[in-house]
Amino acid sequence: MTGDPAYVWPTFEDIEVGLARLASRLYGSPEQASPSFRIESRALLESALGLPHQPYYETFAEKLAALVRSIACNHALADGNKRLAMTVLHSTLVLNGYVWLWSSEDAAHAILRAASGDSDFRWLAEFIELFTAPSTLPLSTFSLDELVRAWPQAVERGWHESAPGTTQRRPVNDHPTDGPTYLRERPAVFVADSAVHLIRDAISCLAHGKEREASEPVRGVLAAMRQTVPAAPP
Repeated sequence: MTGDPAYVWPTFEDIEVGLARLASRLYGSPEQASPSFRIESRALLESALGLPHQPYYETFAEKLAALVRSIACNHALADGNKRLAMTVLHSTLVLNGYVWLWSSEDAAHAILRAASGDSDFRWLAEFIELFTAPSTLPLSTFSLDELVRAWPQAVERGWHESAPGTTQRRPVNDHPTDGPTYLRERPAVFVADSAVHLIRDAISCLAHGKEREASEPVRGVLAAMRQTVPAAPP
């Protein structure tokens, strides 16, 4: 990963060596063969990877949105572009100390829209800005793919823990179909904190061999670590 003064960004070597394999592990399924993630155009991929370093994009959310949108729609890979874009979205958030508050289905919806060729990255930047939060999670105790697997479950559990019975939706903008499908109107940082506590408890259970003694929400998070994230862009 390369960094500017504030952020860490993926490099071509990261994609070639690690992130494509991570995407395959995270978003493959028995029903649908995993893409090859073969790079057809290094120039197109490097063009996308260079966007966060351009001064035109000012905030972290804008930089990440431009990167993810470009990977999804530039077709630098023979196949697997959308799945790679989702992996870059989540892994870059984690490596920069952020967690996301959307479901796997919400992420797939966003990546499909990004891949549609819409040149406007701002809606995705808004999506990222509204539904991410800083994390105090000890990332060194989790592998990247374990965290990406477990986090959607922790978020859903976090909503139930912090806002039981709350069902009101919070769209990204005035068009509900463009926004997350299940996020409630709760402060993002508060919900992230609840989810982080669940992840911490899961780490502790694993470290001390106490999985059988874990609470039901923590068992759900532990189960998520052992399964493939169900939703992936086709």
